[in-house]
Amino acid sequence: MLQLIIYSLAAGIATFAGALAILARKQLSPRTITRLMGFGSGVLAGAAFLHLVPGSIELAPFAASWAMLASLLLFIAIEQFVHARAVHHHHHVNDAGVVGIMGFIALSVHSLIDGLAITAGFRTSQELGLAAAVAVIGHEVPEGVTSVSMFTAAGYTRRLTLLLASVVAFATPGGAIVSWFWTAGVGEPALAVLLGFAAGSFIYVATADILPRLHEMRDIPAFLYLLLGAVIPMLLLFLES
Repeated sequence: MLQLIIYSLAAGIATFAGALAILARKQLSPRTITRLMGFGSGVLAGAAFLHLVPGSIELAPFAASWAMLASLLLFIAIEQFVHARAVHHHHHVNDAGVVGIMGFIALSVHSLIDGLAITAGFRTSQELGLAAAVAVIGHEVPEGVTSVSMFTAAGYTRRLTLLLASVVAFATPGGAIVSWFWTAGVGEPALAVLLGFAAGSFIYVATADILPRLHEMRDIPAFLYLLLGAVIPMLLLFLES
């Protein structure tokens, strides 16, 4: 469990660091943010396809496949709801805080699932736990940047923004630790579901977050950062063998 705590705390700290970078008024250009997101997306995609998907299917193919599909559909539904509500309230100044709250809830749920992914990995094997942890840590800095940008746009004070960003950041270690006790003694089919669900969330975030930016900005370095991120899970395979 010590490794679980260390890696999940590292993920929370990475998110918090991204939040502080914006709060400290260290300007990050859109291209820099896109490149960070590209790197994180590459790590997530590589970890999902090279580690979590094979690991979950090996445990229980049918359960894992359904869990991946359910995860993808759930994240699509959450994003669709948040986006629809944001558009609805876009022209209403008094409702800006509502949009911020919905974003806070969505980001917090995402962080909790990141913690669950780390737990599911370590419950299966040390190798899968490490792969999940590396993937989560790799995309947490852009998440911190996103959270602060969203809360600031909603008109929240600096203190409230820092508080909400802290909750988002440390929901990951909180989710990991709580789910560690919650999953004690579960069998292989349940672990397959957890790993499959985590894999589906990784695939969704890896594609939905970065693809629109790559298409819009046509930034070649961002694509190269994505490829670099995908190399890290590949290297973990060689280290495990």
